[in-house]
Amino acid sequence: MKLLVLLTFLQRVIIYDLSQDWKVMESGTYVDYNKNSSAEAIYFTLDAYRFRSYDLEVEGAREFSLWVNGKLIQQSDGRVVRFDIDSLSRIYRTPMTVGLYAKAGIERAKTTVVTFSGLPAEEIEKLRQKNHLRDFSVLGVFILALGFLMMLRFNRRLLFDYFDFTKLFSLQERDESLVAGRITSRFSVLIYCYLSAWCGFLFLITFQHVEENWIIISDFTIRGVANGFWKWGQLTLAVGLFLFIKVSFVFALSVVFRLREGGSIQVLNYFRLISFLLMVLSIVLVFYFVLATKSPQYYQALITLTAWIMAGWGILIFLKLLNKSPYPVFHLFSYLCASEFFPIIILFKSLFY
Repeated sequence: MKLLVLLTFLQRVIIYDLSQDWKVMESGTYVDYNKNSSAEAIYFTLDAYRFRSYDLEVEGAREFSLWVNGKLIQQSDGRVVRFDIDSLSRIYRTPMTVGLYAKAGIERAKTTVVTFSGLPAEEIEKLRQKNHLRDFSVLGVFILALGFLMMLRFNRRLLFDYFDFTKLFSLQERDESLVAGRITSRFSVLIYCYLSAWCGFLFLITFQHVEENWIIISDFTIRGVANGFWKWGQLTLAVGLFLFIKVSFVFALSVVFRLREGGSIQVLNYFRLISFLLMVLSIVLVFYFVLATKSPQYYQALITLTAWIMAGWGILIFLKLLNKSPYPVFHLFSYLCASEFFPIIILFKSLFY
């Protein structure tokens, strides 16, 4: 009955041609398959998370056998066979290594990922990715909100000090040196980790909408909720590592230039800047979500906005430290060139040139 419904109302849609991933074994290693090859067996990797709810379709003109993770699952006399990828993933560990063996040769074999639908393949994939992104975004916002509430209960005063944007833009502040002395406390480190996770989350959401050839990073397309959390973790780790290097570098330079109090104030206000930037980006992304904005140019503008705010930060911190430095202006300028201006120039060169 199910087959009759599929044939009547739905059409077979090819989602992905797996032949472009074929490998053959030569001298104990996998190499790309060549159409002129006389190999009797080919291998390819099947990611169940990427192709969830789809079918693996194998067609051969001659007798063949199909193997998954080294285990025989099907012998055929040349007809078309299909397997539900979700069912395979429950039996075999994913990503699965699939092998196809045909004694008479595999040049006429076909391996594809298919589904039955009334929509074109492009629309099906977009719909799947949209659902994955929606589910991941809802869970991510819930986790970030829960984390903020937990920190709020633990130390409300110090938490709000990192989100006090009036102090960020103020050139004079009475208790700044007192708070700067606590920037290495355990709770402050917890705030840094939280900001890293928040930053990684916003970057990951933005990367789903920009053009692939614009970002000079590896692929961060979300192919499932679990895959989204994995890539969120990767971005969080990358941002956290960057902040650690940044803070260590600033403290080291503050010792070299004898501006230890200035270095503490710089780090404190740098994290205030990040909090301010994340608030702005979050509001803009919510605005995009309400208006269902899909154009990549709008999301690329967010990255541009981030770069320009970071550029303005260099001028702001120069004015804040100018009143606290006992040294000449050139001394302070040299310190900020090494700790802020040169890294900002590298950021601009990486993103826009």
